[in-house]
Parts: sequence; structure tokens; C-alpha cells
Amino acid sequence: MKDRVEKMKTHDIHKEKLRGNYKSVAIVSGKGGSGKTMISVALAQAAAAQKHNITLIDADFATGGLTYYLTLKEFENSTTGLSTLLEESAEHLDIEKCVARATSSGEHYDWIKYVKLIPVGDQRAFTAPEGENQVYLIDEAIKYAESKSDYVIVDCRGGIDANTIAVCSLVDSILIVAETDATALRTTMHLMDKLNENEISHKVLGFIINKAIVNTGQVSMFFSGLTKAKYIASVPFDIEATRANVEGFIPKMDTIFYRQIASGASSVMRSLNLPLTPPVLSDKEIASVALRQPEIIMGNFIIFVIIIHISIALMTKKLLNGYVFFESSSLDYLIMLLIINALCLSSTSDRFKQNIGRMYRRVMKTIQGKVEADD
Repeated sequence: MKDRVEKMKTHDIHKEKLRGNYKSVAIVSGKGGSGKTMISVALAQAAAAQKHNITLIDADFATGGLTYYLTLKEFENSTTGLSTLLEESAEHLDIEKCVARATSSGEHYDWIKYVKLIPVGDQRAFTAPEGENQVYLIDEAIKYAESKSDYVIVDCRGGIDANTIAVCSLVDSILIVAETDATALRTTMHLMDKLNENEISHKVLGFIINKAIVNTGQVSMFFSGLTKAKYIASVPFDIEATRANVEGFIPKMDTIFYRQIASGASSVMRSLNLPLTPPVLSDKEIASVALRQPEIIMGNFIIFVIIIHISIALMTKKLLNGYVFFESSSLDYLIMLLIINALCLSSTSDRFKQNIGRMYRRVMKTIQGKVEADD
């Protein structure tokens, strides 16, 4: 075990000499459930789309989130991984046999052939949650991946512990994933305190705000002051990307989730010189596309239907001259156009659409109650 620890120290000193030539990044967060695993994959996706060879490493020995996510449908589904190397000597580790390759194909997955995965394997084999053997295996995996890839992305465990700190000491840079809730703010503060205590906070290159449902302008300023790092991107809660994740698929490149991450990829993987991509949404627009309440969606649909019907009525006015309401006059046209304009302006207000949706729901419940009473 001593030779392993000494090798880790030598490797870390060597990496410090090479600082500036960033080739590996650890994706960390103050707590679990922040979406860092999906962000790790999206970053790999953005680089692979430019034909860069990328290696993803799962450093979460507690849950193996990245391993289970990608091997469900997108990569080779096997129990082979870092756990299979536990019994091997330090001089004869063969990381190559742990590498999982993509099995996906199709027009949306032309990029995935450039991505390799080093999975955890059977996480039950790691009985010590923060043992030196795990860290040594990650160290060897990073060295192997750097020799075979253009860039290495390490998905760490949610939260901060000795294992995560050790992994962060082995990589060139650190990316923080945070959310906008109060718990995330406190845990991110704790994360930065631990990075400072271990004298590796200088490796933090920036942060991404994920699952945002509010204007992230002020939040990003707070995190910038807290981490002393660059604000890279904000990602709204994207129901389409979340559904893909639940089903075991990688979100497609046309999702807002991916496009927002891709806009910050060049700031994370600096050595790859990725093309600059402007974000799809500004900080102020984030809240407008986040997950909406059903009443708002229903209200929007009702307004749309009314506008369509009035427009059709205007276009077919000559056929409806027999009706008093549609008698030919400029005033009729003016009234109809005013109604359409008013509805169009009202459709920009979520509060108005929510009220319309609630009224519709109350009416439908009342009708349903009367029908059930009659039966």
C-alpha cells in the first residue's frame, strides 16, 4: 500500500508542473442529485461532436451513478470495471480491460464512438468507502485515460468526502455543479471550505448552475463571489432531458439541456479549443422555459384555440353574413382584431394563463361532479 501512496504523490507533483495544459477535470457538487452525472456526459458529448477522443471515469464508488446510467442502454452492459482490479498488484494493473465502449448507433450518435467509459464495475467489492485502494485505482485510470484520450472527465461522488478530495488532487481542474435552492448554497459553501483546507481550490475553473427555475443572474453573482471562479452556464430544468435520463438514454443534441452545456464546454475543456457556442437562453429567460404548472399549459392551449377560432371566423366572414354578429361592417373586423390582439398580449403573462387554466379545471370538475351525481 505504501508504494501506491508514494506513486500518487509523485503523480500529483508531476501534474502540478504541467498546470495550464488542462487535460482532466473532476465534476463535483456539494450534494447528491445535482445532475453532475448528466452534465459530465453532456460535456463529453460536446467534445466528441468535434471528433475529440474523450474518456469518462466513474469515481463514485458508493452508487456508481455514471456506470449504471450509461451501461443501461448506451454502453456495454457488463460487471467489468475498476472493481476487477482490486486483487491485482500495483505493477500489473491492466486498465484497458476495464474500458467499456458504446453500443449505440444512429444519426444522433455519430459522436459516441469517440467516447470511452471506465466504469466502477461491482461497487459492492469496495467495502471501505474511503479506502486508499479506490483512490489509487482512479489515479491509475486517469493516467491511462490521459495517455489514450484528448480529455478526461471524472464524475465524482455527490457531496464532499475524503474520496472526492483525493480525486480532485489528481486532476488538472475542478468543475462545480450547483443548484439554486438554499441547501445547495450551504453545501457549496462547505465544498469550497474543504477545497481550501486541502489547498486545491485553485483548481476550480468555474461552476454550472443546474435545474434552474428562476432568473440566475443574482445567483451566479453570489456563486462567483463564493467560489472566486468563473460562471460558465445556467441550465433550466429540462423535462425532455430528464425523461431521457430516467429511460437510460443520453439527451439529444437538440435539447435545451445539451445546448446550454455545450455553450460552456469551451470554458471547461480549454485545451481542446472547442468552437464558441452562444447559450440558447439568457439568465432572464431561464425561468420562462423551466417546468411549468399544468394550469399554465392548459391556459396557453385555451388561448391558442380561441385565437384560431376567431381568425377562422374573420376569414370566413362573407359566408356568415346571415348571422347578426357577423354582418359586414368595419366595426366587426375592428372588434375581432382587438380581441385577438388582447389575447396575444395576455398570452405573455404566465399569471393570466394560470388563471384561465384554473377556471377551466374548476368548470370541468363541476361538470364531472354533476354527471357523477346524475348517474
